[in-house]
Amino acid sequence: MKSFELILYPTEQCNFRCSYCYEDFEIGRMLPEVIESVKKLIDNRLDVVDHLHLSWFGGEPLTAKDILLDIANYAFNESQKKNKKLTGSFTTNAYHLTEELALEFSRIHHNQYQISLDGYQEQHDRTRKLASGKGTFNKIWNNLINLKNSNISFEILLRLHLTRENLESMQILAYQIKNNFIIDPRFSVLVKAVGDWGGDNQIKEILLSKNEQEHAVDKILKIIYPNKDNASSIGIRETKYICYAAKPNSLAIRAKGTIQKCTVSLSDERNNVGKLTNEGQIILDKDLMKMWMRGLYSKDEKSLACPAYNLPKLEKNKIETITIT
Repeated sequence: MKSFELILYPTEQCNFRCSYCYEDFEIGRMLPEVIESVKKLIDNRLDVVDHLHLSWFGGEPLTAKDILLDIANYAFNESQKKNKKLTGSFTTNAYHLTEELALEFSRIHHNQYQISLDGYQEQHDRTRKLASGKGTFNKIWNNLINLKNSNISFEILLRLHLTRENLESMQILAYQIKNNFIIDPRFSVLVKAVGDWGGDNQIKEILLSKNEQEHAVDKILKIIYPNKDNASSIGIRETKYICYAAKPNSLAIRAKGTIQKCTVSLSDERNNVGKLTNEGQIILDKDLMKMWMRGLYSKDEKSLACPAYNLPKLEKNKIETITIT
């Protein structure tokens, strides 16, 4: 099956101000002309692929749900006309993820969510707070409980962020997740240590060492999945992982129309791999694309897992482009 993934930023603003966030929030909502170009691109792609996946990113994508639903509904209607498969996923803080909204998303085959938690209530509210400074845990937790109690079809990956400060609180959260969600097959868990992903945050003192990370992850997984073998068998650990940025069929379109490969290295000029035309065509820099996909040629696992790691320097040679319609 020929597939294509578009990572879309309906807005680059966020209602949260997480202590370790690498984004600068200088860009706002997706421009109207970019919205129309994205729709044309979707129309073009559905002519040549069997499966189109829309991955919603930000900022917080649900703060621009009007733009999101405009594009997603268009994609769904076109996919139905052309008898093509459409799926959708969200990287969201879940503050606005109500049961009603999830039901609306499910209708258009948008059923996958990645949601981050930084510990139980008090600890979570220290690092994942609203722009106003208020806590967010209770609302997110209530949204998750409401979704669990619904009959909506979805897949929620709870991403637990570990730091030196939240290990005790994360154990409390792990028991709560085990008791409330893991019995429901729609929920799964990924445990990850927070890393230094850039930006102006000051977090180095709370980062776990590599050895500490492994011990801490094991401890949390043993609580949630008492059978450790079962935990590894359902893909909790990231082994031989291939990042979306290393794949040729995945592109990110930011709110102003810039095309990138990586959703983390936002200000790195090597990440600006192309542009979106008014006609819905994609013009890509061939050398930059090869740079991000170098792991596919070298078979180097580190480059496949994170092509931003040791990314080669940009050579200022003549630019050779390729066009995707």
